[in-house]
Amino acid sequence: MRALLAALLIVPAAASAEESLCARLGGPGTVAAIMESFGDRMRTDDADKLGRFWLHRGTDGVERERRLAVAFVQNAAGCSIAYNGREMDRTHRGMGISARDWDRAMEYFRLAVWKHVDDPGLRVEIIALVSKTRGQIVDCEDRVYGCPR
Repeated sequence: MRALLAALLIVPAAASAEESLCARLGGPGTVAAIMESFGDRMRTDDADKLGRFWLHRGTDGVERERRLAVAFVQNAAGCSIAYNGREMDRTHRGMGISARDWDRAMEYFRLAVWKHVDDPGLRVEIIALVSKTRGQIVDCEDRVYGCPR
């Protein structure tokens, strides 16, 4: 029995190699902090850039959107958090999000990740996870803010 206990103390648990991105980031709180920083930058951006999406939104709708965005990324990162929102393409369809909008948003996301995550590998991983949604969010490849109507 002592040999078994000694072996368990010496050999790292195999489960650590299978830890979710959420766990490796420090838990759902870290993911929430990233998303809060990201959302704050987006909502306060210039009104002719990303800020236009929040110009005429009520506080209740903005709060609901904030909670859903946090839950979406927490769920995608493997946190034990349910996401009960719509699919990304349905959520963003018709918003006129251009490639330039996406690039600006991803720069804000990178800044939020750098603020809350020290490990370079984890930074790359969480950014790549969110980057996978591009095809479901961008409406046009225009290099201007917003798609032509």
